[in-house]
Amino acid sequence: MITDKQRQRDFEYEADYQTKSRYNPEQWRGIISSGQIDESCVELLKMIYSSFNHVATLLQLSFHMEVSEEDVLNTLNKAGHILGEANELEPEVDFSGNEYWWYLFCWGKETDDKVLEFKLQPELSEAVSSLWPELEEAYYAFMNDAERSLQIRYSQEDAVWIAASVLLYEKYYRYPGITTDDILLMQYEVQTRAQRIFGQDVDTVVINQICNADERGHRYNYLRDMYKYYRVPFPGEFDGDRERPDPEELDYSAYIYSLFGYMTIEKLYDFISHEYAHLVDESYVDLTNANGFVRLAAFLSRQGGKSLSPDDTSEKAAGFRIDGADCVETFRMIGDSLIAEYPSFSYLSRGEWYLEQEEKIAPALEDRLHIESRKHTGAYVAIRTVTEGDNVNIETSLHLPWIEGDSADSGFMEDIREKCDKLVLMTSAPFQVEITEAGSDDPVSAGKKIRAFVLYSYDEFKTMKEEDIIGLFGGSLQIFASYYTDICQNYYPRDGEDASETPAADPDKETASSGTNTSLEDSLKAALGSRLTIRQGSDTPGPTVRYREIPDNPSTDYITKALQGVGSRQDSTENYTEQPKVSQGYGGRRETAEEPVPVSRPDRVKIPPSTHPDRADQSFRLFPKNTLIKGPMKTRKFHEAIMTTVGIIEGKDIGTLGLEPVPDILEHFKEYEEAGRILHIACPDLGESGYESFVENADMQDGIFKTFANRCGQGRYVVLMEEVDLNWRHLFGDTSVLLRPNRREGASSETIITLRYSGEPFRLPSNLYIVGTCDSVVCEDTILSAVDYDFYIRPVSPEPGVLHTMRVAGISLERLMRAMNTRISYFLGPDYQLGEGFFLSSSERDALASLARAFREQILPILEKWFNGDIESIRYVLGDNGKTRNDTIFYREIPFRDSLFKGQLPDSFDTGRRIYELNEDAFMNPRSYITIYE
Repeated sequence: MITDKQRQRDFEYEADYQTKSRYNPEQWRGIISSGQIDESCVELLKMIYSSFNHVATLLQLSFHMEVSEEDVLNTLNKAGHILGEANELEPEVDFSGNEYWWYLFCWGKETDDKVLEFKLQPELSEAVSSLWPELEEAYYAFMNDAERSLQIRYSQEDAVWIAASVLLYEKYYRYPGITTDDILLMQYEVQTRAQRIFGQDVDTVVINQICNADERGHRYNYLRDMYKYYRVPFPGEFDGDRERPDPEELDYSAYIYSLFGYMTIEKLYDFISHEYAHLVDESYVDLTNANGFVRLAAFLSRQGGKSLSPDDTSEKAAGFRIDGADCVETFRMIGDSLIAEYPSFSYLSRGEWYLEQEEKIAPALEDRLHIESRKHTGAYVAIRTVTEGDNVNIETSLHLPWIEGDSADSGFMEDIREKCDKLVLMTSAPFQVEITEAGSDDPVSAGKKIRAFVLYSYDEFKTMKEEDIIGLFGGSLQIFASYYTDICQNYYPRDGEDASETPAADPDKETASSGTNTSLEDSLKAALGSRLTIRQGSDTPGPTVRYREIPDNPSTDYITKALQGVGSRQDSTENYTEQPKVSQGYGGRRETAEEPVPVSRPDRVKIPPSTHPDRADQSFRLFPKNTLIKGPMKTRKFHEAIMTTVGIIEGKDIGTLGLEPVPDILEHFKEYEEAGRILHIACPDLGESGYESFVENADMQDGIFKTFANRCGQGRYVVLMEEVDLNWRHLFGDTSVLLRPNRREGASSETIITLRYSGEPFRLPSNLYIVGTCDSVVCEDTILSAVDYDFYIRPVSPEPGVLHTMRVAGISLERLMRAMNTRISYFLGPDYQLGEGFFLSSSERDALASLARAFREQILPILEKWFNGDIESIRYVLGDNGKTRNDTIFYREIPFRDSLFKGQLPDSFDTGRRIYELNEDAFMNPRSYITIYE
C-alpha cells in the first residue's frame, strides 16, 4: 500500500511534463497482467519503482540496464504507443516539438544537468506494489535507509573523501575507457560536491589533505598545488595513512547520491579499492601496457561471467571484444610454445573468451593439447586459468585416463602413478599428483584418471616479461609432454588393440637403459623414458617478442597539448634512419629484425630509389592516398592527423584507434617517426624555397620529400605536413601530377617524370601517403589545389563537449565556448570559430588567471583581427551589449565629449562615433564570462 508519506512526496514533486493518469490502480493491474506491455518495459517500470521516490533519470536507467539512453526511451515510447492506440489516445509533444508516449506511465522533467528524469505515476506505482509485494517491501526498506542516510552529518574530511570518490565513480562509468590522466578532478568540482554533503562551506585545505595525489606516481601524503588536479588515494598508496573514512566512525551501509542513483559508501569504497585502484595504480597500469597476462587477469577477474549479447554494438561491448581477443591471443602463446618445442602436438580444444550459446564472457580459459596418433588414449596436456579474487593463476597439467582391463590388474597404473610421483621428488617445480574422476568434457568421460599439475601463482609472473613467463610455464610443459609421449607409447594400447594385450614395462630394462641412476638428472631421464634436457623455466626459449619502452608517467598537460594540436617536432631534415623490418602486432608489440641504420643528412647524400615490391602495392584501401584535415584554430587537427598517420601504418581505422589510450598512440607515432616511417614537417619551416627544399635544387641535391620517397620500402610510409598555407604546386612542382592515386607506382596509369634539375626519372610509391592539416581561415588556395590532386578534405569542427566537466570559478567552459562560437559563426561563418585548445591551456597556478590571460592575450586579439577592428560586433559576441554590471564588460564605452578635440570641429566629424577601451578589471571577474552565455 502507498503510505501517506509517499503520497506527500508525490504531491510535492514538480515536473515539466505532468499529466493526470489515464487509468486507476485496478486498471493498471489489468493492463500489466494482460500482457499488453512487453517484458522489457515491465522490467523498466519495476526499476523506476525501486528508485528513490520512484524517480530515475535516463542516465541511471541506461547504466543499470546496460543499454543506451535511446533504447530506454524507445522502450517506454513503444509500449506507450501500443497502449495509446488501443485506447484511441494521442501522443504528447515536448518543448522541442517531439512527440512522446511515455506520459502514459510517468511524469517527466529535465534535471539541472539537462538529463530527462522519470517519476512513475502514483496510480501505476500502487499497481506495481500490489503485483509484486516483495518489491514494495524492498522499496520501503531502501527508502528508510536512504532517508536515514540523508540525516547523517559528516565531518569535512569524510565529506571531501565521499564527494571525490563519487565524482570519480561517475567519471569512470560515464566515460568507458577513461584514462588515468582524464579521471583527475578539479578542486572546484570536489568543493562543490563536498559542500552539498557537508552542508556548509568546505575549506580547500581539507581537499588538499584528502585528495592527495595530483598525478600518477604521486607518493606524498599531501598535495603539491601544481595544476589543481586532484584524486583520492587508492588503498595501500600511503602505507596505512588516511585513505578512507574510519570504519569505526562511519556507517558504510549509508546511502549517498550519485548520477547513477543512490549507492552505499561500502560500494563506493569497493570501487576505489578495485576498479579505480587498477586504473590509477602506477605499477598496475604499466604492467597492463607491457604484460599481456596482467591484461588477461584484469579481464577475467572483472568481466568473466558477465552477460554479453552478440547483437550488442555499444562502445562498451566493442571494448570487451577487443580485450577478449587480446586475452586469448596472450593465453594461446603458452600452447604455441609447446607446439614449437614438440611439433607432433596439436590442439585438442581451445578456450575462447566468449561463450556463444550462453551469451556471456567465459569465466576461465583452457587449452588442451595432444598427439593426434595417440588420440584414442584420451590423454592430454592442459593449460587453464584459475581465478582467485583479482588474481588469475595459471595451471599446467597432464591428464592420464585410468587403463581398464587386465593391464590395470598388472599394476600398470601404479607404475604410471609412481612415475608421476617422481616429479615431486626430483624437480624444484611444485608438482602435485592426484587420482580423480574424469570430467564429462574429458575425451574419456567415465572412470578415474591421474592428474599431475603445477599451479603458477599470479604474483610470481605478473612483473615478468612475456617471454620469461612463457619460459616459466615451458619447464613443466616440456616435462608433461615427455611424460605424455613415453606413457602413451609404453603403457597405453595402440589404436585398435585391447588394453589386456599391452606388454608391461620392464622396470629393470628401463633402469638399465638409463645408465646409472645416481644423479637427479639421470633419475629424471629414467622416469621420463625420453631424451629430456632439463632447463630452468627462465632458460626455456619462448616466442621472440620485443617490447617498446613505456613512457614515464605521461601527464595531463602532455595529452592536453596533443589535443590542442601542439606536438614535439624534430627538424625534418636531420637524423633520418633506414627503415627496419617491422611486423605489426596487437597493442603496439612489434618484432624488429634489425636496428635502424643512421643515414647522413639528405642534402649531403643521394638515396637511390628502393625496389621493394611494397612500393607498388595497391591493396590497402582503408585510407586515401592524400588527406587534408582542415578546421579552425586550436581544434584537434593535429591529433586527428596523428590518428590517421598511425592508422595508415598499422592498418587500423580511426574507430579502432579511438579505443586505444592516447599516450600509446602518441608513443607509436614517435617510434614510427624515429624509425623513418613518418616524415613530419611544417610547411612554414621550408621558407620561400619550396620545391628546392622539398624535391631537389639546382645543385642537384635531393630535398627531404624526394629522399623520403626513394627510401620507401616494406610497409607503409606517411608524409605529415602541419598547417599547410600555400599552394601544393609551390612544393611539389613537376612532381605534383604524381599525387593522384592512378599515377602512383604500380597503378593503372603509372607515371614517370623527369626531374627538372637532375634529369633523373622519378616515380611516387603507392605505399606513400600524404596527410596535411590547414587552418580553415587561411587555406582557400591550399584546398582548391588539394582538390585538383585528389586530396580528400576532412573537416574538423570545434568540440565543446571536451570541456563538458570543466569549470573555472563557476564558469562552464563548454557553455562559454558554444555561445561565443555560435555568435562568431553568425557574423563570419563556421570557419571562424575558436577551438577547444583556447580554453584548455591552463598552465597557471590559478585557473581563472589562466583563462583571463587566454582571453586578454589570445582570444580578443584574434577577434579584433577577424572583425577588422569592429569592436561593436565583438561586443555582441562577448555579450557586452546586454550586461548590466560595468565590472563585467570587456570593452567599455567612453562617451564622446566636446573637449576631446581642441578648437572648432568641422561638420564632417562624426561626434556620435563610439570609442571603446579594454576594461582590465573584467578579466578576473567570473561574472564577466558567465554573463556571456547566461
